[in-house]
Amino acid sequence: MDEKSCLMEVHLAWNLVCNTGLNSLFTALAMSNTKLKFIDLAYNFMDISVLHALRRMLEKNTTLKYLSLNDLHRFNERAVESLAPSFAANQSLKMVDLKQVTREFYEYLTAAVNGVGRRGMEPIEFKRDEQFLPSSSAQAAYNLAAQN
Repeated sequence: MDEKSCLMEVHLAWNLVCNTGLNSLFTALAMSNTKLKFIDLAYNFMDISVLHALRRMLEKNTTLKYLSLNDLHRFNERAVESLAPSFAANQSLKMVDLKQVTREFYEYLTAAVNGVGRRGMEPIEFKRDEQFLPSSSAQAAYNLAAQN
């Protein structure tokens, strides 16, 4: 494939991509991509099973500038702790657009990634939906109140 025929953007938002598809995409991008700059995977089905492939892609891919994801709020605290250094280590990434995120998750991830981990590098700009999702404790309180 020559320079003119390389894939530079992938727009797969709202396409019902499941964990198997996301794992395959992240694995391929970790192994062979040298030109892709933009990935929009928002509003697909992502859960903890893609964590390893996502981390590996972030650590290995050196061209990605923009990444849009959703459902990371489903990851537990330990998973987020393991994911933050992978974001921080990626030297090419400039913006991460997080869809469907809780305030706690957003604040933790942005602080962990742009804190100590990116010393000497430009911070990654994190964007999010206008409204935060309710935290799990707030959602539990709402559900309890609705039952009474």
